[in-house]
Amino acid sequence: MFYWISKILHYFLAPSAWILAAILWIWLGKSRERIRRRALIAFGLIYLLMNSFLVDEVMRRWELPLKSVNEIDTVYAAAVVLGGHMVTMDHSTDRRIFRAPADRVIQALELYKQDRVLSIILSGGPSHPLHQSEFEAAWLRDFLLVAGVPHDDILVDSTSRNTYENAKNVAMILQQAGIQDTVLLITSASHMRRAAASFREAGIAIHTYPADKWVGSRRYDLEHLLVPDTDALLKWRILVHEMIGWVAYKLAGYA
Repeated sequence: MFYWISKILHYFLAPSAWILAAILWIWLGKSRERIRRRALIAFGLIYLLMNSFLVDEVMRRWELPLKSVNEIDTVYAAAVVLGGHMVTMDHSTDRRIFRAPADRVIQALELYKQDRVLSIILSGGPSHPLHQSEFEAAWLRDFLLVAGVPHDDILVDSTSRNTYENAKNVAMILQQAGIQDTVLLITSASHMRRAAASFREAGIAIHTYPADKWVGSRRYDLEHLLVPDTDALLKWRILVHEMIGWVAYKLAGYA
């Protein structure tokens, strides 16, 4: 039930839904003065939602900072890579199509090649309610095999639908593999707060290694400060999803 409620709320809490609601609010105005006032408020909301500087400042405070490879001063038995829209399959060409969050698995591959992690655990299944036949972790395993990682060094959980299930299933994989040491958790910088809390709640000893960072150095150029950008809507969607998800997981006892 928690899974389905979270997926439904995801659509209603997206900034695009707020914009549509603002337009509907204007349309329902009964007088010219009221319509004008509502239009000004809606314009202000949309402008703020599309302001890159504003969303970057909020995102900067939410994302966990990246770490240098040189900060890893131990060899980990495993790096745990959490799925989440990293790759899809184009069945007409039988090709993997990698998305921006694929930085997670690329970072894990680099650490493996540098002998900083001895194995890679991929955790990610059909996260979208309408695409229950998409098994992201299995597709990523095939990519790692092509990249030269031996089959025995890849462990796969292709059934997890959310972060809570990631933590629960990875805990079982670690137990079955006899791994009791601290593992390295790799996920997007914006997702790491909720993910780390879930894994610790599941009793897994972790160190974090954020990836897929959205915000870089602070910018003060006029374009970034003033010109509306539709990319800001995507950042707000990610932020709202993660912030509300973190609160929901706390209330549900998942983190």
